[in-house]
Amino acid sequence: MQTNSILPPHVLPADLAAHFGVSERTVRSKLRAIGAYATLGNKMLVFPQHVEMLTEAMTCPSRSTSAEKSGTCEAPLRGASFEKLQKRLTERRPNGSRRKSKAAPGNVVSMDRGRG
Repeated sequence: MQTNSILPPHVLPADLAAHFGVSERTVRSKLRAIGAYATLGNKMLVFPQHVEMLTEAMTCPSRSTSAEKSGTCEAPLRGASFEKLQKRLTERRPNGSRRKSKAAPGNVVSMDRGRG
């Protein structure tokens, strides 16, 4: 009786951790972050499509958490040269609000009646 042929192949996070040489906790947290796992009871199962999602997330150059959740990687923006970006970042920006200059000092009048 061959019941193994109808079951889909899967691995456990511990097996992936041993394969990649990292802790099981690291693998589990990465799998949870990208949503690439299945559960059965309290067991976390990883199927081939989940392994593909994990390897794609590992090769993603972006450190953005939104890229990690979506599992997609984008190339750097094109159309802006380094010189243009550097010029834009080093431009002197105007101050928020200009302060009014202080009025020139006027004549000082003594309030002392004895002087005069």
